[in-house]
Amino acid sequence: MARSSNNLVEGDVYGDVTVDVGFTSVSVTGNLDTTTVRGTVTGAKANFRFVAYGLLSTESPYVGKVADWTQSATGKTSASVGISKTTYASVSMYELFPEGSLTYSSGTLNITGTPTKQ
Repeated sequence: MARSSNNLVEGDVYGDVTVDVGFTSVSVTGNLDTTTVRGTVTGAKANFRFVAYGLLSTESPYVGKVADWTQSATGKTSASVGISKTTYASVSMYELFPEGSLTYSSGTLNITGTPTKQ
């Protein structure tokens, strides 16, 4: 949850994402929502970015970025993005970046979510 510095707008980013890492692929499914909690907004955006690292080759560099993609959605006062993507790669580590933004008369409120493992 975040609040604008002038206290005009308050918003939240939340959702559920499942990451299923296989031997040669990684599947990411779920949803991410950006909602207006308080205030008047003219636009909303939900943005989900996935970055994965894994084995590239048997020669140096051995490990590197094997996936980097984004799925997003927009709306008037809230936005919801359905996440569904499979990447074919050997994944050792991944990062999730859930973000949202709300546009209002005085600017834009950017909201960064914190992914947690369940």
